[in-house]
Amino acid sequence: MNDLIQALVKAGAPILGTIIGGPVGTLAGAAIGALAEALGTPATPEAVKTAIETGGPQAEVIVKRVEAEKAPALNADLEAILRDRQGARDQTMALVEKGSTIAWGAPVVSVVVLAGFVGLSFLAMKPESAGIRADVALYLLGAWQSLATAVVGYWIGSSAGSAAKDSAIKQIAASK
Repeated sequence: MNDLIQALVKAGAPILGTIIGGPVGTLAGAAIGALAEALGTPATPEAVKTAIETGGPQAEVIVKRVEAEKAPALNADLEAILRDRQGARDQTMALVEKGSTIAWGAPVVSVVVLAGFVGLSFLAMKPESAGIRADVALYLLGAWQSLATAVVGYWIGSSAGSAAKDSAIKQIAASK
């Protein structure tokens, strides 16, 4: 994915690079899909990257056009998602400050989700010990992985990853 981000920045589409490298996968998929459609490639990061790198100046024109058309809406969606996540954290802090017992909701759910993920991780390694099929254990692990990812995103946020991504994009743009 980093190769695609570098190719986008070099092709003059830093906003799309930021969106694809950002914390929200659905927006990355939308950006890659729009680029793939415009470039006439499969909607995979590798195919889009190859089309950008081998398409020459024409590909850069297409990439810049897609950025001009799609980036404002995708960026607005990204900002709304990040505001929503911050709002959830702010709400929890307000409940803590008021001494509300509801403030324990997020921590309790987080512990249950992470404990379930750890338990399912061990179960996926030895499904026969619980008398279930391996494919069922892996399916459950995959489902709980998304929950565990959401928990980590809630508590830690995307600030560190976002800062690292922004720094990398600035370095790529500066080296152009």
